[in-house]
Amino acid sequence: MEILSLFIGFMFIFGWTWLAKTDEVDYVDDSHINLLQTRKVDTDGETPMVGTFQEDKGADVIAATNMTLGIDGNYYVITGNTAIVSIIHAQAQPGTVIRLKFSGTPIVTHHATNLILPGGANLTMAAGNVMELVNIDTSKWRCTNILKADGAPLDHAASHENGGGDEIDVVGLSGLLADGQHVLDAEVKLIKLDDFATPDDNTDLNSTTTYHGLLKKLSNVASQALNGVGNWVAFLQNMIEDPSPELGGELDAGAHTIGFTQQTATGDGTTTIDWKLGNKFFFTHGAMGETFTFTAPSNPCNLLLKIKQDAGAGGRDCTWPGSVTWLGDEPIWTDGATSKVIIVSFYYDGTTYWGQATPWEA
Repeated sequence: MEILSLFIGFMFIFGWTWLAKTDEVDYVDDSHINLLQTRKVDTDGETPMVGTFQEDKGADVIAATNMTLGIDGNYYVITGNTAIVSIIHAQAQPGTVIRLKFSGTPIVTHHATNLILPGGANLTMAAGNVMELVNIDTSKWRCTNILKADGAPLDHAASHENGGGDEIDVVGLSGLLADGQHVLDAEVKLIKLDDFATPDDNTDLNSTTTYHGLLKKLSNVASQALNGVGNWVAFLQNMIEDPSPELGGELDAGAHTIGFTQQTATGDGTTTIDWKLGNKFFFTHGAMGETFTFTAPSNPCNLLLKIKQDAGAGGRDCTWPGSVTWLGDEPIWTDGATSKVIIVSFYYDGTTYWGQATPWEA
């Protein structure tokens, strides 16, 4: 039946061509051949051909947000740098393959259904890059291959090559490589730091990737180090860098003293001493008695307060917060003569300041 259909079609075209023949026309033209090929496709789904299947290069296309390709080929040179969001081809049908060669540096924007790119991420082209795409539906394309100008895959970093900056020569594999029972070749020993995380992600070891290489990503903070559970933490250079350091055991100062910055204040009738700011305080009376308020430290500790009477008259009185309890008699504050000093010691237990004092300076 197929042969009969083909024969009838050929005889029809041949007869029509003979009747319409002029002195200048003595052949079956392209339209007749196309008709015969169409009849063949209609009957068995195949196109008969002998020789090389050739595709045309279409006219160059300027990169555009919604980039429209001509219908004059399957290969196009894309000029310009405008970001590309979609690709339109009026005659493309599912299965149509096109190739785009870029002479500029446009960004090709990934879309989950309309323009599907490797890795689901936008790609920045470079001059000479070639992208192959297959049509999956009307104006919907999937990228199946991308090559650099030198023929290497787009996502292949030069640092991954033999001798590249992120290469590790694992000499421990030398015995395994020499073992004829294994199929590993010499290149297997070239292990890249990058490839322990996301192979060939074109990203060298840096602080922008969540996990990279053998380590967690770099924190990009000079004063941090990696601790035993894989986290970047500040290492202690000076106490000022960590306002609340904790000791893991007893502190041995050896043959050294531990000093403090002494807080100071001059009385104006009311004074607040913030014991979180230091264990030592030097207070000088003004020309009046003084009422003290304490800001408690975070933990139990020993505190020392030096009180000096004013240089004018002396004999100034002191009033203390209710959290102060005196061990023995409370000193008589008005006994202090001009410019004389008394030392008051407190032990703070988390609730109460237990106080004792020296006699007034003679």
